[in-house]
Amino acid sequence: MDTEQFARTEIRLQEVVTIEQAVAREPHPDSFSITDVEQAQCIAAVEAGLSQLYPDESGQWILKTLHRERGHIQATLRRNAPSNRIFQRKILLFIDTKNYKVINYMDNKLMLDTFDEFQSEGEIAVSHDEAYDKLRGWFELTPVYVYNPGQTKYVLCGKLDCDYAVKATSGDVVELGSLE
Repeated sequence: MDTEQFARTEIRLQEVVTIEQAVAREPHPDSFSITDVEQAQCIAAVEAGLSQLYPDESGQWILKTLHRERGHIQATLRRNAPSNRIFQRKILLFIDTKNYKVINYMDNKLMLDTFDEFQSEGEIAVSHDEAYDKLRGWFELTPVYVYNPGQTKYVLCGKLDCDYAVKATSGDVVELGSLE
């Protein structure tokens, strides 16, 4: 196990595209698929990075996705065992594509810890189906185009939204903007 202290490398998110690249219609580097060899190197980088960053959490994480983003490969990890929380614990590892090492990371644990201070309002009195029935007339479906990398084109989808919520303890319908 690597006991060396992890040193974060600053990530520059600004992209530079030259006139020549634009005129030549060069594909963006992030649009290329991750090869099997790159995937294997990323998995090894994730294992090494996790053992360095979270040595006491062996076997508690699952690699969910690998994708290119602004010149790096990002690895998204989730907990092996889901919790009852609305927001789940997540780690994002930034992998350098030159040497396939984790150079930076983000962990939402600090944000999730802030929710631990909140107390429950009481027992849940409304089922999911009852809440759905109460909100049925207020749902808004808006057409949006979403890029599908598998089809390499934009696909028409629907964005489902609602400005109202149902309080689980009372069954009251309230406007989201009025919640404190």
